[in-house]
Amino acid sequence: MGVVWGTKVGPARVTVPREELEKREVIMTQCLANDSASFLDESAVLDGDRQLRYVLHHGSLARTTVFIAESGPMDRWYVKEIELRDVHSCTVEAGQPARQ
Repeated sequence: MGVVWGTKVGPARVTVPREELEKREVIMTQCLANDSASFLDESAVLDGDRQLRYVLHHGSLARTTVFIAESGPMDRWYVKEIELRDVHSCTVEAGQPARQ
């Protein structure tokens, strides 16, 4: 995840302290758990970023989420942010315990 996530500065593994990055990875793994995913569409947003919408399927449930990607060094695109609220509720409703 440290090479996929990042900003215009570069990958998260270079810009985020390792301990913080590991904590983020645990949260992402929990919130993004799915059986399958379907790409919906892509569009331009502010500052040249791209918005990518996906549907994550978990059991009989499906939730849509948005990834914001930002162009970085050497023409690479990085995931800059993601909306986790709805996809997290999908994993919890599908039977995965909520972590506190």
